Amino acid sequence: SNVKDVVTQILAQGFDDPGDVHTAAKGIARINRLAESHETALIVIDECQHMVHPKTDARDRQVTDFLKSLVISGRFSLMLVGQAEQ
Repeated sequence: SNVKDVVTQILAQGFDDPGDVHTAAKGIARINRLAESHETALIVIDECQHMVHPKTDARDRQVTDFLKSLVISGRFSLMLVGQAEQ
């Protein structure tokens, strides 16, 4: 996964056209507006084991940093659900 994929999926689940999000900051702003308009308190991300792999590379760190930034923005909480890959 990459940041654009995560933004696209979250916006699509909120029935918002993902359009063309070029930066993480724009993605956070769009997701925050969507969450506020729907009075969202919690976003659940399932299958999160596919987002970060055991051999973490720079792209994975960008995704986890992006998720951290979403939580820091203070609009809602995130719940990550998945299985430990073996």
